[in-house]
Amino acid sequence: MDKLDEARAELLQLEGKERTLFKQLVETRAAIKSQKTKIDELVKKRPPAIDRLPVELLSQMILQSLPTYNANSTPKEFQAVAVHRTNLSEVSRLWRNVTLGTPEIWSDIVLCLEQPRTVASLAAQLKRSGNVPLNIVITNWRYKQGTSLQSWLDVLVSSANRWQCLYILTVSTLIRPKIFHALDGFEFPSLRDVTIDMYGWPTYPRFLLPDQAPALKSLKLAHFVPTPGFAAATTLTTLDLKVIQRLPDHTCKFPTFVPTESLTVLSLSGDTTGWTFLPDSIHLPRLDVLKLAVTNPRPVLEAIVAPKLFNFDYSPRLLSKPVDFGTGSKFNHIQKFTFDVPCPNVEGVEALCREFCGVRHVSLHENAMRALFKTKARLGDPESVPADHWTSLESLTIHGLEFQAGNFDPLVSWLNRRLELGQPRLYLRLSGLPTNEPVSGVVFLDLYHKLRTCSNLAVDHVGLRASVHCSIPSGLLQLVRLDLLGIEPFVTDDVVLDRSIPRKCSMKLCTPLSA
Repeated sequence: MDKLDEARAELLQLEGKERTLFKQLVETRAAIKSQKTKIDELVKKRPPAIDRLPVELLSQMILQSLPTYNANSTPKEFQAVAVHRTNLSEVSRLWRNVTLGTPEIWSDIVLCLEQPRTVASLAAQLKRSGNVPLNIVITNWRYKQGTSLQSWLDVLVSSANRWQCLYILTVSTLIRPKIFHALDGFEFPSLRDVTIDMYGWPTYPRFLLPDQAPALKSLKLAHFVPTPGFAAATTLTTLDLKVIQRLPDHTCKFPTFVPTESLTVLSLSGDTTGWTFLPDSIHLPRLDVLKLAVTNPRPVLEAIVAPKLFNFDYSPRLLSKPVDFGTGSKFNHIQKFTFDVPCPNVEGVEALCREFCGVRHVSLHENAMRALFKTKARLGDPESVPADHWTSLESLTIHGLEFQAGNFDPLVSWLNRRLELGQPRLYLRLSGLPTNEPVSGVVFLDLYHKLRTCSNLAVDHVGLRASVHCSIPSGLLQLVRLDLLGIEPFVTDDVVLDRSIPRKCSMKLCTPLSA
């Protein structure tokens, strides 16, 4: 065979191989198309992504998404729990099954005038809640609906052993006795947290006595009339009493049977006229937080002995009275002091600062700054101010901010004087900035620059009344959202306020503007 025949034979061999490969390519493409079709069909049959979450994870997500509430919540906020629960159960069949099968999701039971329900639906919720602890809310009830409420209570008390939290708020004075009488004959061994508005009810609820609620830890009573019948379990750690004045011919000592040995948080507010407090008669060895907003705090503080007290919060009911408590050095170990006095002419602050000379953290209202930081030109030290007695002070929080002209001048002078004397910088926080009326950008930024030069400054979210233009080397920036926790890198000494753009702000760096 010559070379020509060899070449032709090789060509035939290659052409045959080509036909084989082409056939394989066609078959492979057909197989690929078939496989894609199969995958598409399987995808269509697969449950949606929202239903492929593990049941355990999905139940926790639903549980965490339920609205939270507290004693200050409105009836609508309480109702939101049931509404949200219903909405989540309508997402898909799986979500409905998970919602119905997770007892913790049904542990919040709200009885509200604006959310009517049948006895059967209440019984069904109790069944769905299994054996988990229950949170009971009774709110917004008037007299004419008392019959329905009574039938609901008859169902609820069957699970009294599972009650862990009870709120009775915004209830008619004619309905409240019916609630108390319905609960009086039952024991609540798991009840730990109780908040009740006692308006119009002069006696202490019997179902809260130690033999019926032995595990009680937190008790908050509003419109409470002091009564000798007051008693609570020895497990009680938090007590909040908002008292109203008794009849003129009655006096009352601090509730005799309060388990003072276990209390860590005590809050007293209201009219304490007629209460008798003997000096050093209330021993609170574990008390950590004391909050007072009473008509006459001096006898209360004289009566209390609290060697471990860390936090004292004082809000006067009568601004005309001096704030000198007359306790000497009794409370100089307190570390945190909240002075919520919205009055610029406060009497007795000199003695007050001496009494709490050991504080490290102070929170006060803007309007009280003049009384605390303005020099009194006292003999021997014309620059001394009452706050000088806080020799261990580390942080200062100013709340109730209104940015009144001149209010911050005494504070700025005092902070600068501290630095001149070689004292460390204070951590200063401006908190509770006004939300209803935005602040003038020029006024606020001027104050911000002054304070940051003499303290370690932090600011909560603030709304400015206009956009702020800041000059930087690369051009002009417009800050239309200003969050002052991050303002430092962007604010310069050259600030121009454009008053033609009224808006609220919190901090966002925008696109550079042309000059």
